[in-house]
Amino acid sequence: MNNKRGFTLIELLVVIAIMSLLVSIVMIPLNSARTRARVVATIAQASEMNQAIIAYINDVQELPGYDANWGDVCETAMFVSGNFSYKGNRPAKGWNGPYLNAWPKNKWKKTYHWEFIGGNNAIPTLVVDGVSTKEAEMIDKIADDGNLTTGMVRIPREIRKSKGRTIVSNVYGTRKVLGFYFDGYGMRGIRNDAHKAKGCSVKKL
Repeated sequence: MNNKRGFTLIELLVVIAIMSLLVSIVMIPLNSARTRARVVATIAQASEMNQAIIAYINDVQELPGYDANWGDVCETAMFVSGNFSYKGNRPAKGWNGPYLNAWPKNKWKKTYHWEFIGGNNAIPTLVVDGVSTKEAEMIDKIADDGNLTTGMVRIPREIRKSKGRTIVSNVYGTRKVLGFYFDGYGMRGIRNDAHKAKGCSVKKL
């Protein structure tokens, strides 16, 4: 006769609860490690693109143009292929790229976006799409001053006057983005020249 007793329902539930707890304990450091890896990789990518943008400016003697649409068509043309028109020149006069092997995707599987934020006194900005506030704070703490409203790494915001009031609003609304501002990020005094940049017209191959 087999006298072995099976698990009761309560015992099974206890075992499942313990296993779930152990899995969650293991996953916390794994998730934390993934977050740190994304943060460090983003800073490294931004540094690489910073050097590419500076090289472009040194060659062309102009700020890179930009495309208001999200995507990497314009950025790829300017920094990788040279297949774009700029002030009637194809490619831009002095262009000596490629400056990057490819325009990279960020670690949130979205594209980086080269943009000008702030209207007539716009600041050239490398926008990181998809980053959470927590991760943005970590990036800022490592790469800048630890304050997302000041310095070279910020949540992109617009400041405007309306009926005597100062209104501060997020440029991209509820979209989770972080901006590497190029006013001081390797290129001093470039802010006042932002109006020189024209939109990017991609050349048809």
